[in-house]
Amino acid sequence: MIKMNFHRSIFSFLFLFTLHVTNAQFIANIKATADKKRILIGEPLQLTIEANLSTDVVISFVTIDTIGHFEFLDKPVIDTINENGGITIRGVYKLTSFDSGHWVIPSFSSFNGLKTDTIPIDVVFSEFDPNQDYHDIKDIIEVAPAKKKPWWWLVAGGAFQ
Repeated sequence: MIKMNFHRSIFSFLFLFTLHVTNAQFIANIKATADKKRILIGEPLQLTIEANLSTDVVISFVTIDTIGHFEFLDKPVIDTINENGGITIRGVYKLTSFDSGHWVIPSFSSFNGLKTDTIPIDVVFSEFDPNQDYHDIKDIIEVAPAKKKPWWWLVAGGAFQ
Protein backbone atom coordinates (compact mmCIF):
# COMPACT_ATOMS: atom_id res chain seq x y z
CA MET A 1 0.00 0.00 0.00
CA ILE A 2 2.81 2.38 0.88
CA LYS A 3 4.62 1.43 -2.32
CA MET A 4 1.50 2.25 -4.39
CA ASN A 5 1.06 5.66 -2.74
CA PHE A 6 4.74 6.40 -3.34
CA HIS A 7 4.36 5.61 -7.06
CA ARG A 8 1.26 7.78 -7.29
CA SER A 9 2.99 10.72 -5.64
CA ILE A 10 6.02 10.38 -7.95
CA PHE A 11 3.75 10.16 -11.00
CA SER A 12 1.74 13.21 -9.86
CA PHE A 13 4.92 15.20 -9.23
CA LEU A 14 6.33 14.35 -12.68
CA PHE A 15 3.03 15.17 -14.36
CA LEU A 16 2.77 18.58 -12.65
CA PHE A 17 6.44 19.33 -13.35
CA THR A 18 6.02 18.46 -17.05
CA LEU A 19 2.88 20.56 -17.27
CA HIS A 20 4.67 23.53 -15.67
CA VAL A 21 7.71 23.23 -17.96
CA THR A 22 5.66 22.96 -21.15
CA ASN A 23 3.51 25.92 -20.13
CA ALA A 24 6.53 28.04 -19.22
CA GLN A 25 8.30 27.36 -22.51
CA PHE A 26 5.71 28.73 -24.92
CA ILE A 27 7.51 28.97 -28.22
CA ALA A 28 6.30 31.38 -30.86
CA ASN A 29 5.82 29.92 -34.31
CA ILE A 30 4.62 31.05 -37.70
CA LYS A 31 3.30 29.02 -40.63
CA ALA A 32 1.94 29.66 -44.10
CA THR A 33 -0.53 27.46 -45.95
CA ALA A 34 -2.29 27.59 -49.31
CA ASP A 35 -5.67 26.04 -50.00
CA LYS A 36 -4.53 24.71 -53.41
CA LYS A 37 -1.26 23.46 -54.83
CA ARG A 38 -2.43 23.65 -58.46
CA ILE A 39 -4.59 26.37 -60.03
CA LEU A 40 -5.79 27.34 -63.48
CA ILE A 41 -4.60 30.66 -64.87
CA GLY A 42 -6.65 33.40 -63.17
CA GLU A 43 -8.17 31.06 -60.56
CA PRO A 44 -8.20 32.46 -57.00
CA LEU A 45 -5.92 31.02 -54.36
CA GLN A 46 -6.15 31.60 -50.61
CA LEU A 47 -2.87 32.09 -48.72
CA THR A 48 -3.11 31.95 -44.92
CA ILE A 49 -0.29 33.10 -42.64
CA GLU A 50 -0.75 32.26 -38.97
CA ALA A 51 1.48 33.31 -36.07
CA ASN A 52 1.12 31.90 -32.54
CA LEU A 53 2.71 34.15 -29.93
CA SER A 54 2.94 34.35 -26.19
CA THR A 55 1.39 37.40 -24.54
CA ASP A 56 4.76 38.87 -23.55
CA VAL A 57 6.00 39.13 -27.18
CA VAL A 58 5.68 42.45 -28.95
CA ILE A 59 3.02 41.90 -31.60
CA SER A 60 4.21 42.43 -35.14
CA PHE A 61 2.87 40.64 -38.17
CA VAL A 62 4.19 39.88 -41.62
CA THR A 63 3.62 42.65 -44.14
CA ILE A 64 3.46 41.55 -47.76
CA ASP A 65 3.73 44.06 -50.58
CA THR A 66 4.21 41.81 -53.57
CA ILE A 67 4.74 38.17 -54.41
CA GLY A 68 6.49 37.36 -57.67
CA HIS A 69 4.20 35.97 -60.43
CA PHE A 70 1.11 36.48 -58.24
CA GLU A 71 -1.39 39.30 -57.92
CA PHE A 72 -3.54 40.25 -54.94
CA LEU A 73 -7.29 40.12 -55.56
CA ASP A 74 -8.47 41.73 -52.30
CA LYS A 75 -7.07 43.42 -49.25
CA PRO A 76 -5.89 40.92 -46.64
CA VAL A 77 -8.18 39.95 -43.78
CA ILE A 78 -6.17 40.02 -40.54
CA ASP A 79 -7.68 38.57 -37.37
CA THR A 80 -6.35 38.32 -33.80
CA ILE A 81 -7.49 35.62 -31.37
CA ASN A 82 -6.58 35.29 -27.68
CA GLU A 83 -6.44 31.61 -26.79
CA ASN A 84 -4.52 29.17 -24.59
CA GLY A 85 -2.57 31.91 -22.85
CA GLY A 86 -1.27 33.27 -26.13
CA ILE A 87 -2.22 35.30 -29.15
CA THR A 88 -2.91 33.93 -32.62
CA ILE A 89 -2.70 36.35 -35.53
CA ARG A 90 -4.09 35.08 -38.83
CA GLY A 91 -3.82 36.85 -42.17
CA VAL A 92 -5.79 35.60 -45.18
CA TYR A 93 -4.70 36.78 -48.62
CA LYS A 94 -6.52 36.14 -51.92
CA LEU A 95 -4.09 35.69 -54.80
CA THR A 96 -4.13 34.67 -58.44
CA SER A 97 -1.58 34.24 -61.20
CA PHE A 98 -1.69 34.86 -64.93
CA ASP A 99 1.77 33.33 -65.55
CA SER A 100 1.73 29.62 -66.27
CA GLY A 101 4.45 27.50 -64.74
CA HIS A 102 5.75 26.19 -61.43
CA TRP A 103 6.07 29.11 -59.01
CA VAL A 104 7.07 29.26 -55.37
CA ILE A 105 5.52 31.54 -52.79
CA PRO A 106 8.61 32.60 -50.81
CA SER A 107 9.08 32.27 -47.08
CA PHE A 108 8.08 35.25 -44.99
CA SER A 109 10.07 36.30 -41.94
CA SER A 110 8.60 37.91 -38.89
CA PHE A 111 9.64 38.81 -35.37
CA ASN A 112 12.65 37.09 -33.78
CA GLY A 113 13.78 35.72 -37.14
CA LEU A 114 10.96 33.19 -37.42
CA LYS A 115 10.25 32.16 -41.02
CA THR A 116 7.48 30.34 -42.84
CA ASP A 117 8.04 27.51 -45.29
CA THR A 118 7.98 28.13 -49.02
CA ILE A 119 4.86 26.98 -50.87
CA PRO A 120 5.11 25.58 -54.42
CA ILE A 121 2.16 26.35 -56.71
CA ASP A 122 1.59 25.03 -60.23
CA VAL A 123 -0.26 27.45 -62.52
CA VAL A 124 -1.64 25.58 -65.52
CA PHE A 125 -3.85 26.03 -68.56
CA SER A 126 -7.23 24.33 -68.75
CA GLU A 127 -7.16 20.80 -70.10
CA PHE A 128 -7.48 20.46 -73.88
CA ASP A 129 -8.84 17.28 -75.44
CA PRO A 130 -7.92 17.00 -79.15
CA ASN A 131 -10.58 14.30 -79.65
CA GLN A 132 -13.44 16.74 -79.01
CA ASP A 133 -15.13 18.69 -81.81
CA TYR A 134 -13.50 21.91 -82.88
CA HIS A 135 -15.62 25.01 -82.27
CA ASP A 136 -14.42 27.83 -84.45
CA ILE A 137 -14.73 31.49 -83.51
CA LYS A 138 -17.94 32.84 -85.00
CA ASP A 139 -18.20 35.96 -87.13
CA ILE A 140 -19.86 39.12 -85.89
CA ILE A 141 -23.61 39.07 -86.50
CA GLU A 142 -25.17 42.32 -87.65
CA VAL A 143 -28.18 43.41 -85.61
CA ALA A 144 -30.80 45.74 -87.05
CA PRO A 145 -30.97 49.04 -85.14
CA ALA A 146 -34.03 49.61 -82.99
CA LYS A 147 -36.75 51.62 -84.68
CA LYS A 148 -37.19 55.08 -83.27
CA LYS A 149 -40.69 56.10 -82.29
CA PRO A 150 -42.05 59.13 -84.11
CA TRP A 151 -41.92 62.42 -82.21
CA TRP A 152 -45.68 62.92 -82.48
CA TRP A 153 -46.19 60.12 -79.86
CA LEU A 154 -44.56 62.40 -77.30
CA VAL A 155 -46.79 65.32 -78.33
CA ALA A 156 -49.93 63.14 -78.15
CA GLY A 157 -48.93 61.79 -74.75
CA GLY A 158 -48.31 65.30 -73.41
CA ALA A 159 -51.68 66.57 -74.74
CA PHE A 160 -53.67 63.93 -72.83
CA GLN A 161 -52.20 64.95 -69.48
